[in-house]
Amino acid sequence: MNSADFPRAYRLLTPHDYQPVFKQPDIRLSTTHLLVLAKKNNLHHPRLGLAITKKRAPLAVTRNNIKRHIRNSFRLHKKELHHYDIVFLLRKNINKQNLATIPSETQQCIEQLLAKQA
Repeated sequence: MNSADFPRAYRLLTPHDYQPVFKQPDIRLSTTHLLVLAKKNNLHHPRLGLAITKKRAPLAVTRNNIKRHIRNSFRLHKKELHHYDIVFLLRKNINKQNLATIPSETQQCIEQLLAKQA
């Protein structure tokens, strides 16, 4: 498997997968626009979940760009993110002008997560 792959096993897919992360996260991080919740899982790899809602990012183009940046950052760091289910949420409304901050905020969240899990 290529390190840049994002197979189905690395995704949170059902509400049942998301529920433990939302109920009792082990790690909680935030930036201006992003909130990250993480909880240890019993698997040998991390899983990513995205909760990017239409309420916070009304345009589909914006939501898709945000998700793309988050997935890309996860792909690059998935070998370092051991045994965690990670959910990214938008904290406040975002528009095209604020979209430029998402890659740096995502990177900041991943770095903080790596520091807290060590």
